[in-house]
Amino acid sequence: MLGPDADFYFLEVNTRIQVEHPVTELLTGVDIVKWQLRIAAGEPLPYEQSEITTEGHAIEFRINAENAAEEFAPAPGGVLETYDPPGGIGVRVDDAIRQGDELVTDYDSLVAKLLVYGRDRTEAIARARRALAEFDVEGIVTIVPFHRLMLEDDRFVAGRHTTKYLDERLDHDRIEDAYERYDAGTISQPDETVTEREFTVEVNDKRFDVTLEDRGGVPIADSDPEAGSEDRPGQAGPDSTAETSGATGGDRRDAGDDPRGRR
Repeated sequence: MLGPDADFYFLEVNTRIQVEHPVTELLTGVDIVKWQLRIAAGEPLPYEQSEITTEGHAIEFRINAENAAEEFAPAPGGVLETYDPPGGIGVRVDDAIRQGDELVTDYDSLVAKLLVYGRDRTEAIARARRALAEFDVEGIVTIVPFHRLMLEDDRFVAGRHTTKYLDERLDHDRIEDAYERYDAGTISQPDETVTEREFTVEVNDKRFDVTLEDRGGVPIADSDPEAGSEDRPGQAGPDSTAETSGATGGDRRDAGDDPRGRR
């Protein structure tokens, strides 16, 4: 910057998309990284700012190679002996590493970004708890136990935390306890009831057999497969007039590319 006294001054210019950009994409349904490249290539935006709306609730968790129990100090680099990120409805993982890679933390401790999306904050937090419990990382220390702790914290869950909350209000012993209780990526609930439920789903005219684990749910009692079979509706055939609705998704302004992956 050239000042009025003809002297030059350095002014920070941060002309980049922030690390948290996936939150914007999940809430708006617009892939802003893609459009940054298209704009750079000379393409015009097909919509106005007034047309952009937000919907739902999204949370981003930086999966860093850091030890929150040691004042969030970066952990030494190492080989990712196990790297198995979560998936499922409302879950997005942005990463560029794979199991067996060697992680170097000299410049940046970021391993991956975990995003969860829900219709509201309550649903997003519920999905985040599941996703963080399923994030299996071995070989390096990560911040996952701290994230899981925060999803148990009443103030955070209620949205009453502040930027000073960790320094002024959160008991450090709770962080140490979280690292003892949680092994990053491992579901440490040995007494939890796990019920498997089998479904047949149809997506884009294709059928898939799906098995889901219901943790903490009420088990479904076994029943006689012949009982009541005559009361069940028959399967729709090719001549049926019933409409079948498959799961579909799409950018509200750019069909076929919805970064939310919503159902």
